[in-house]
This record gives sequence, structure tokens and C-alpha cells, in this order.
Amino acid sequence: MEKNEISKGKAYLWGGLSSILGGGIRFLFILFLARILNPEDFGEIAIVSAVLWIADNIVDGGFSTSLIQKKTHDKDFQTAFVVSLTISFVVCALIFITASTINAILNFDNLLLLLKASSIIPIIGSLGIIQKTILIKSINFKKLAIIGFYSNFLSGIIAIILAYNGYGVWSYMVLLVSFKLIETILLIKYTKWLPKFKFHLERYKYSSRYLDAKDFK
Repeated sequence: MEKNEISKGKAYLWGGLSSILGGGIRFLFILFLARILNPEDFGEIAIVSAVLWIADNIVDGGFSTSLIQKKTHDKDFQTAFVVSLTISFVVCALIFITASTINAILNFDNLLLLLKASSIIPIIGSLGIIQKTILIKSINFKKLAIIGFYSNFLSGIIAIILAYNGYGVWSYMVLLVSFKLIETILLIKYTKWLPKFKFHLERYKYSSRYLDAKDFK
């Protein structure tokens, strides 16, 4: 019991370290970019970031929370993966289609192309949602901290190199895409979990009922 509590304590310590490292490294790279990019670039970055934040929440759909809190087997993970991936394609299409309208309202120079380019990010992110859930469920925050560090560090370096070579706001777009890509690759590497692209209706219904019950508590 005592060893178990110590292990959990270490896991939560790694969890805190993961948040600090990930957020700290990203913040430092943004500070570097702030010296190179102009205010209009950061206006475009803020809009794209807001759109992607909404997209991430839609793609997840609460399934991560459901999988973490209830007893699961591989059918649950496989079903959640198929659902999340399907939703990510829908979200990608919506961002692509509505990009022109958003750009017409806000009228930034690069916003239209940035939004269209960013529409691929929810799909890349959906490929690693289940692997991240598995690590959180197993309280393996050490691996999450390592993944967060390398993802933020490598994507940040790439962005700074591009920014210094005159790519402007597109350097941040590359940061977002490369971060998700590196994170997803590392999540697959560390969990060894791969999708079978199988949807199990009974497991989907079970997860949906669980989510509805949580919502009304």
C-alpha cells in the first residue's frame, strides 16, 4: 500500500512536471517568435489557435474522460478511435469550408490560407488521442512529460529556424503541425497501441450512456 502511494506520488509529480515543461518551453519559443513576428501575425495566430482549441474539444467529444474513468478493454479504445477520427474529418471539412467566411469578417492577410492549412491538425491529433488516454489511465505521466518535452522542443526549434529565414507567421503554423505530428509519433512509440479500425456499436452505446450519466450528475 505504501509503495503504491509512493508510485502514485511520483506519477503525479511527473504530471506536474509535464505541464510545467510543456507550457514553459512553448512560452519561451513564443517569446523568441514575438521578436521576429509583427502584431498582425499574432492576431492571426490567436484566431487560428482559438479555432483549433474548439476543434480539439469537438474531436475528443468527452470520450477520453469516459475511457479514463470507467473499466475498459480494447474494443472501447478501438471504437473511440474510429469515432474521433471520423469527427476529425468532419471538423477538418468545416474549418476548410468556413475559412473564407471567417477571413471575410476579420480581414487578415494570411488568415484564409492559415485556417485551411490548420484544418489538417485535428486529423493528426485524433491519431494520438487514444494513446494519450492510455498513458493517463495508467498514470504514466513520466512518458507524457518526455513526449511533451520533445514535441515542444523540436517543433519550437523548427519554428524559430523558419522565422529567422523569413517565413513569418507560417513558422508558427509549422510549429503547430510539427508539434502534433511529433507528439502523435511518440505516443504511438511509447504505448505500442495501434488502431484496427473496428467500430463496436455496443461499446459506443455503453460509452454514450456513461457520458450522459456524467453530464446529469
